[in-house]
Amino acid sequence: MTRGTRRILEALEKIRDGFAEIPRELAHLILQRAVETAPKRTGRLRKSIRMRRIRGGYEVSMGGGEAPYAGFLEYGTRGHVIRARRARALRFEIRGEVVYAKYVHHPGLKPRRIMAEAVREASRDLREIASRILCGG
Repeated sequence: MTRGTRRILEALEKIRDGFAEIPRELAHLILQRAVETAPKRTGRLRKSIRMRRIRGGYEVSMGGGEAPYAGFLEYGTRGHVIRARRARALRFEIRGEVVYAKYVHHPGLKPRRIMAEAVREASRDLREIASRILCGG
């Protein structure tokens, strides 16, 4: 095998290995950005953000059993009525005062777009990730 052929084969192996590493690096960056952006109040949503290997790449997900409300935060909700179901009235506090009501009008939630923003931000760095992995710099 000639020196030139060997160099071409080594370059092709590096490209093959790099194309396997790029999705992992990108998924890890999405994971980091999502964790940084997620609300800190209880930490449950942050703990629910995970990366796992799937056929053909990686998946970053949020929610599940740890934070079943993740979809409501990501996509928002319409205004809706919340009614007492297991008791005669809802109980909550407003400015330190206990309030009872048979129902309340919830105004809805604006979408937080935690995962969407993490993907958008990480995608900006894709060229730099690919360059670093494939070109070594």
